[in-house]
Amino acid sequence: MTRRFVVTGTDTGIGKTVFSAALAGALHIPYWKPIQSGLEEETDSATVARLLPARSVGRGTAREASGGGATTAPDGPSVSPPGCHLPTAAPQGGSILPEAYRLKTPASPHLAAEIDGVTIDPEKLTPPEGDLLIEGAGGALVPVTRTLLYADLFARWQIPVIVCARTGLGTINHSLLTIEALTSRGVPIHGLAFLGDRQEDSEAIIADLGGVRRLGRLPIVDPLTPENLAAAFASNFELADFR
Repeated sequence: MTRRFVVTGTDTGIGKTVFSAALAGALHIPYWKPIQSGLEEETDSATVARLLPARSVGRGTAREASGGGATTAPDGPSVSPPGCHLPTAAPQGGSILPEAYRLKTPASPHLAAEIDGVTIDPEKLTPPEGDLLIEGAGGALVPVTRTLLYADLFARWQIPVIVCARTGLGTINHSLLTIEALTSRGVPIHGLAFLGDRQEDSEAIIADLGGVRRLGRLPIVDPLTPENLAAAFASNFELADFR
């Protein structure tokens, strides 16, 4: 059975990249961040590569399959060549697929692209076939272009979405708004993954009112190492829920 998921969040900086690393590592499936905005700090793909078990990392393999050549990423904005940004089918295992767009400016993709002088072509954001974990940027309503939201892309793809939600104050409103934005566009929601300290009532009411199942809760992992992350995920999630 093919395992394909999109990971989105209720806000930026809530931990969905860490969750993505945990899930990609547990399922041994490729990870893809279609658009990276901001290159001065560690990119999301680099974070996932750092947090995957050593045997799972294979960015060079993904780049070679896509015709990308060197595995060293550029420091400035870049766009993968047409037809070469992704392999036709995602390589098996915990590979890191190269981003379709690497934008230097740390901002929403639509603005980062404009500042960097890059035009984002939605056709270049078509996911490859096969097992795949895709991480969006920020929340579901972050603009990809001036006329396209991430939620619109998710609706086109029809790949089950996992909504990552924090557990702190304000999460009920943010989570239910995210669920409503996705369901109103016909986006299939696979479930909710909570991140942070346990807040049973908040987690329960979001799942109940949103009509979405709870997949589990990833606690704060400190120190954040591949081994500790894998253990935390295994203790709080059931792999059968992602089959």
